[in-house]
Amino acid sequence: MAQPPARKPPTAPIESRRPPRSEVLSAPLRDDPLAGSGYRAIERIGKGGFGEAWIAVHELIGHEVVCKLLHKRHLDDPRMLERVRLEAEAGARNPHPHLVNIFDLRHAADGRPFVVMEYIEGRTLHQVLRTDFNHGPLPLKMAIEIIRQILMALTQLHGAGVAHRDLKPANVMVLRQDPPLIKVIDLGLAKVFGNGAAGTPRPLAIPTASTELQGTPRYMAPEQIDKSDENPVDHRADLWAVGVMMMKLLTGRPPFADSKTMDDVLLATILETPETPSSLLSEPLPPGLDDVVLRALEKRPEDRFASAEAMLEAIAAIDLDAVRPTFKTVPIVPPTDVDEPALFESPKRTVPLPTATEPLAPAEASHGRTEGMPESALPADALRHPRGTLPLAAMAPKLAQELDARHYARAAAVRRELPWSVFFAALGAVALLCAAGALYILHWGGYL
Repeated sequence: MAQPPARKPPTAPIESRRPPRSEVLSAPLRDDPLAGSGYRAIERIGKGGFGEAWIAVHELIGHEVVCKLLHKRHLDDPRMLERVRLEAEAGARNPHPHLVNIFDLRHAADGRPFVVMEYIEGRTLHQVLRTDFNHGPLPLKMAIEIIRQILMALTQLHGAGVAHRDLKPANVMVLRQDPPLIKVIDLGLAKVFGNGAAGTPRPLAIPTASTELQGTPRYMAPEQIDKSDENPVDHRADLWAVGVMMMKLLTGRPPFADSKTMDDVLLATILETPETPSSLLSEPLPPGLDDVVLRALEKRPEDRFASAEAMLEAIAAIDLDAVRPTFKTVPIVPPTDVDEPALFESPKRTVPLPTATEPLAPAEASHGRTEGMPESALPADALRHPRGTLPLAAMAPKLAQELDARHYARAAAVRRELPWSVFFAALGAVALLCAAGALYILHWGGYL
């Protein structure tokens, strides 16, 4: 009888096979991207479309930091250079316990700029949700405390006239879970909307083009999608993102969770009404909490909270012990790249939009619902919906195509169902007449 193969000894965990941290910090890299800057790169911890992040140490004092280095291909792009400058300036001028500390702005030997910031031991909120809670809801008080600290960080930023514009769980570092302690990171898409405050940085010398979408689709406010002079993007866009995160932390599902593609998410953000958080739970949340979330998710900026301080006050007025929610089983929606790409793992979405005079491309046959649809899309001037009028020319092409496809799909369904509806209505009328005639004959014949 053949003997079973000998068992291999268990492999040591990755952590135990790594060299000690002291050896990692002292071992020089063969090709140091930070050479000549005063900092020595130790280990790359992330890479994205705009740049890469390195753990590094100061060559003289040995201080451990994180350096966010711009890619070489962006070195000739003045807009990217300005964004690096704005990120460094906005962070350095606004120190706060719940904001990442930024220490310096340096240049590597090849001329690439990099931002020097504190090294934070911890995980992103996105990682905590994924690994510790299976994308599900957090305990009520933990979720509210995380939101409170995010709003406190925004109070500092907004007071300096700076909007973050890319708030999401992947840009929130969790240093400790019990009690929660967080820091908001990544000011790479920050926008200066005010001036005159002590911490206000210089605005971008080359403003973002009005035909670009910047941010993570799941957390973008309607005015970030539908750009217009009437709805400028300011600090209230951050409050929308906080509302999205509140819904996610309290229920395990973001608003419009059934929307999977970027086009569907952007369309739902503009047109659909978000669900009430309590409707996803077996018991209601504490009184007032639903109202806070839904007010933060108002379509029009003027209908949201006027400031992060106002939202903090509304949350402070809620008695979190009034109701203890028992979560029912709801489908968990794992995030996709339209929700929150992991930190530095993929570039932020930058989607060119058509101008008012640019024709929309015909729908792709792969959408399924667009068969038989004429090439002309809906009029590019306006779309009426319950919250007002939004120009279609400000939407992504596929967004308008999707809307057009749904319109024609509904019309086709009505055309298909109408003949059958008329047939059954006529059949019912004939049956009623026959029954009435039979009753009349039976009555006058003396049978009834």
